[in-house]
Amino acid sequence: MKAITIWRGIRTTEFRIEQVRPGDHYDGETLARLAACDLEVVREYCERGCLVPSGIRDEEFLFDEEAVAFLRRLQELRVSHGMGLDAISYVADLLHQVRGLESEVRMLRARLNY
Repeated sequence: MKAITIWRGIRTTEFRIEQVRPGDHYDGETLARLAACDLEVVREYCERGCLVPSGIRDEEFLFDEEAVAFLRRLQELRVSHGMGLDAISYVADLLHQVRGLESEVRMLRARLNY
């Protein structure tokens, strides 16, 4: 685990960042721990469509390493930049659209042998 200290004026907050292994899937509780947030935050992001599960096991959502990175990015917006959930939902939607467009560009380049 790697410790990161974030300076905010006089106070500091320390997060323990755990390594995520490609190909692994995590339940909501583990995802929350990996992204240093509460399970309620994960649920809220899922309800708003910001986080999309990669699968379901025993009626529980599963998330991959991309979801961990994406949730960490959303948490950065929330904690460091003070963004509210509505603004984060909007940004998350834009980021999903950008990913889709990037995927489309890669596919078109492959077709054109670019």
